[in-house]
Amino acid sequence: MSVEVTGVDDVLVRLARFGRAANDMPSAFDAIGAAVAARARTLAPVRSGRLSSSIVASRGGKFASVQAGGGSVVYAGVQEYGWPGHNIAAQPYLRPAADTSTPEAVDELTDELRRQIQALGLD
Repeated sequence: MSVEVTGVDDVLVRLARFGRAANDMPSAFDAIGAAVAARARTLAPVRSGRLSSSIVASRGGKFASVQAGGGSVVYAGVQEYGWPGHNIAAQPYLRPAADTSTPEAVDELTDELRRQIQALGLD
C-alpha cells in the first residue's frame, strides 16, 4: 500500500503567508487602540477637558499604543499615578481602560486571524 500526498507545497506557501499576515495586523491594532483611547477619555478626570482631549492611539506592526498628555497637559502622569509628596491622589484612567478592554482586544485579534485564515484558504 502506498499513499500519495499532494498539495503540501501549496499549504506551506499559504502558512508562510499567514505568518507574515499575522505579524502585521494594522486594522486590528487600529481598532484596539481606538477602543482603549475612547474608554480612557471617558475615565479621565475632567476639569478643562484638555486631558481627555490629549488621549490618542497609535500602532506599530505588532502593538497598539495609547498616550495621554504632552504640550500643555504635563499633568497626565500625575493624574494617572498621583503625587503623594504634593497630596495628589492617583485617578487612574489609562490602566483601567487598557485592563477592561482586554476581552475586546482578544476578540479583535481572533477575528482578524480568522479573516486571514479564510483569505488564504486555510480554513
